[in-house]
Amino acid sequence: MKEKVVLAYSGGLDTTAIIPWLKETFNYDVICCCIDCGQGEELDGLEERAKLSGAAKLYIVSMWCSFTTDSIISPFVTSTTADGPDSFNSPLGSAP
Repeated sequence: MKEKVVLAYSGGLDTTAIIPWLKETFNYDVICCCIDCGQGEELDGLEERAKLSGAAKLYIVSMWCSFTTDSIISPFVTSTTADGPDSFNSPLGSAP
């Protein structure tokens, strides 16, 4: 049985090109995983592209609700309630 490797797959040139390299160089079954955090149409055709490059499977994991809640809404609410209503200048990178 072949060994498997999981590739964090964006669909870009680098991750698409590495699929056949992993197969040819190491004889791996390549399983791709893409995190959907709201890219919308950018994910169209992703599965076809991965499979044409030689991937055995592509999983698209939706993190849209989690990403929105944890990265956008929560820091905004925290910064406006912790420092008062006039603190709209907190960047998301400095959120607690």
